[in-house]
Amino acid sequence: MSETACARTGCPGRVMVTGFCDTCYRRPPAPEPPSAGVAAGPTGAVPSAETPEGPTGPAAGGLDRDGLPALPHLSSPDPAEAADTVARPPTGGRRCGVDNCAGTIGVSYDGGPAPDHGYCPDCGRKYSFLPKLRPGDRVGGHYEVLGYLAVGGHGWVYLAEDNRVPGLHVVLKGLINTGDAVARRVAVEERRSLTTLHHRDIVRIVTHVQHRAPGDAEPTGYIVMEYVGGRSLAWIRFAPEDELTRLFGPGGLEFGHVITYGCKILGALEYLHDRGLLYCDMKPENVIHYGREIKVIDLGAVRRIDDRSSGLVHTQGYAPPKQERDERGLDTDSDLYTVGRTLKVLAERAARPAGLAARSFEALIRRATHHEPAARFRSAAEMSRQLWEVLREHQALGGHEPYPERSTRFEPTAAVFGAALGTVPPLERWTRAPGTDAPGLPAGAPEPRATA
Repeated sequence: MSETACARTGCPGRVMVTGFCDTCYRRPPAPEPPSAGVAAGPTGAVPSAETPEGPTGPAAGGLDRDGLPALPHLSSPDPAEAADTVARPPTGGRRCGVDNCAGTIGVSYDGGPAPDHGYCPDCGRKYSFLPKLRPGDRVGGHYEVLGYLAVGGHGWVYLAEDNRVPGLHVVLKGLINTGDAVARRVAVEERRSLTTLHHRDIVRIVTHVQHRAPGDAEPTGYIVMEYVGGRSLAWIRFAPEDELTRLFGPGGLEFGHVITYGCKILGALEYLHDRGLLYCDMKPENVIHYGREIKVIDLGAVRRIDDRSSGLVHTQGYAPPKQERDERGLDTDSDLYTVGRTLKVLAERAARPAGLAARSFEALIRRATHHEPAARFRSAAEMSRQLWEVLREHQALGGHEPYPERSTRFEPTAAVFGAALGTVPPLERWTRAPGTDAPGLPAGAPEPRATA
């Protein structure tokens, strides 16, 4: 716990390592936006870090603080609309996991619906995919469940309101099948990972609470996370055209927006990789566009880069091929593979890049998702650098102002080419005849060769 006192009026709490207060469970208040009378810089202009954004973010059609095409402002949907009051358990079989049992549960038979509860055919243990919480339940004494946001690979995701701070919404995440040892281990790793991560584009944990539902022998742990009200990239990918036009403007989802998504996602993954972690499960469903920013959510699949024993969590269609996963597991380039697949499906919905930029983007995707791991990008920074180059090409070919930038391949020379042109010749040029040691200026007309 840090020694920083909460800056909110009347709150005696202190800011935890997660960035939230241990008493009011809120972030420190944001600094006031610059007023019209903000001090000008030395050139008489308002500092560039404040000029393009203002209180609501960068201007539409401009550049954000990173120099990327600014995302349109997406307002948060009403929490009542974001959460579903009817639980829809997952369908399809999954590993039992009770006492590390490898049996498959939740499989339909004879074409019937997949059961949401029953008994494992291998170990005979009871399982249930039904949610532990219902709308109106209170967790931790003051988190009132409003509804269901989603159901992930291992856990139910609920929307709740903190009764102690009206209007403050949080996300609760608990296990689907509490007897699954693998899922419990993943939940512990997710909680540990979230607590130590501090990146503007990665969801933050608030705290962790225990709750025992009626009939349960032991309580279930719930991660309490900040609520990111926005739209997932999966929603944007499948949204009706008129809805995209309303949110993104007449041009709808533009190619520049896809590049911005990609660079921000890669920045978050680079942060994880630098800390020896893999994200493993990047896909449009796990990225939220809120305001003019994005947030990577659901860190349930996070694992150490050197972990070769834990069960892999991935999504078919985004993860590398099964043979590769079985033979070598996951590595940094595997994360970049998932980003390549994510950008590919998003770009299919966006307007086609200008000119040769389309071919450059396709080449980038081919490299990121190459069947040979050694042929892929070696780091998130390297892939992000190439995305920037595709963006510059798209901007130039699309008639936009190009991005002037120092070359990454050529350095300034020690001497400027042609620097001697126009300078006065030295005195020796006039006191000696050209090509001889004879002193004095020649009196006659020069020979044609000397003139040349």
